[in-house]
Amino acid sequence: MRAASPAGATLRIVVTPGGAGAVAKALAELGARLEPAAPDFEDLFLARIAQGEA
Repeated sequence: MRAASPAGATLRIVVTPGGAGAVAKALAELGARLEPAAPDFEDLFLARIAQGEA
């Protein structure tokens, strides 16, 4: 997992490539589930800043 932030009643996380299985397993043990989400404007904007392209 690279990052996590609250998103209303949910938690938005950024999972490293290949890490979804481990995260899904850990969440399942806590009674939660992993659901893919499309990036929104803020996600794309922050990714570009991190890459120095904004």
